[in-house]
Amino acid sequence: MKTNYSLLFYLKKPKHYTSGPVPIYLRLTVAGKRAETAAGREIDPARWNSKTGRGSGSKENTKTLNAYLDTLLAKVQQAHQSLISLGKAITAENLRNAFGGKAEKQCLLMEVPLLPAAQHILSRYQDHPQCENTGLLLPVLSNQKMNAYLKEIADLCGIHKVLTFHLARHTFATTVTLSNGVPIESVSKMLGHTNLKTTQHYAKILDTKVSQDMARLKEKYPAMPV
Repeated sequence: MKTNYSLLFYLKKPKHYTSGPVPIYLRLTVAGKRAETAAGREIDPARWNSKTGRGSGSKENTKTLNAYLDTLLAKVQQAHQSLISLGKAITAENLRNAFGGKAEKQCLLMEVPLLPAAQHILSRYQDHPQCENTGLLLPVLSNQKMNAYLKEIADLCGIHKVLTFHLARHTFATTVTLSNGVPIESVSKMLGHTNLKTTQHYAKILDTKVSQDMARLKEKYPAMPV
């Protein structure tokens, strides 16, 4: 079964186009057959490099755009691995549909300063072959494979809690940010949530944060003299 595919980002100019930004499209090709989908971004053709399939220049908005396209590339890779793991046929249509289900959730992109520990982890993969070939900061594995590795790590470390890739996201939201006083609005944006209610279920489990918040409030409003 053929499993190889190619991916291309390109500009799709509408009919009667004269000037202005043009939508960016993603084209998947498997065994000569194509499937395409909108990337959800647009750019002025003068700032687009058709050879690299990325925005050209060093402006911050171009860097942000290219980072977003790299994210889509990683999600296609994850969708491809998922199809293989499930034993499904690798076709351009199946790959687009599998990717589309993941990409629907990628609706918010923002820049977040990294903590020193995260920067240290990224530095260890600077020369990793997969990162150099894909332009990503970390080698991307399928969710299934990642969870299998986490289970091995848990067994070696004597950790009885079930570790999953999503647990890291949960820990970041609760232990790393909310428990340390980061406003829930900021946490919501860092998690990519478009609705604050989606983030609030993380805050509900932090009973200790309620006590801490009240303690800080008492410092601001001391008891009135009798």
